[in-house]
Amino acid sequence: MLLEQILHEVNGEEFQDSKWTATCRKVGRLAYPHMENPPQFPAWTLDQSSFRFFTALLVVHDLVASTFLGKPPRLQTYYQDLLVAEDKPEEVPNRDCSLRLDRFIGCQNWAIILISEVASLDSWKKNMRERGSFSNLELFRRGGEIEMKFREGLGRLSAKDPMVRDQRPPWLADSR
Repeated sequence: MLLEQILHEVNGEEFQDSKWTATCRKVGRLAYPHMENPPQFPAWTLDQSSFRFFTALLVVHDLVASTFLGKPPRLQTYYQDLLVAEDKPEEVPNRDCSLRLDRFIGCQNWAIILISEVASLDSWKKNMRERGSFSNLELFRRGGEIEMKFREGLGRLSAKDPMVRDQRPPWLADSR
């Protein structure tokens, strides 16, 4: 996969071993091809924004394909680097390039990660049955861990203040 090749080409040591952040920063330098140290702005460059957008879509498409094929998502090993943790602050171009998928597709990272874990569990179950070493006890243990994470995520959602979505935007307001 192209994204895997790109991430393997980059040295992540300068960014706390985050190959994703190093890659995103290098993409930002494309806007300034003749500068060794381009300026750092508090906004994403056009190249970085595009790269982040298409990477977010790639994560989602990889997940959909994996559930259809009954295999673990290929990018699952990169989630820790690609997706921002729930407790981290908003991503900033000159520090961290991790993705918040809810900004792109409306679904929070924890939900995507859990769906990928369910896809991986399904793949594991099929492989164990083919080998003849399937264990219901192990399936329940793994499934229970996923269910616990799911309930924790729903609890965090319930604890947040709901956003008001029934207000009309200013451009649709009556002009009397």
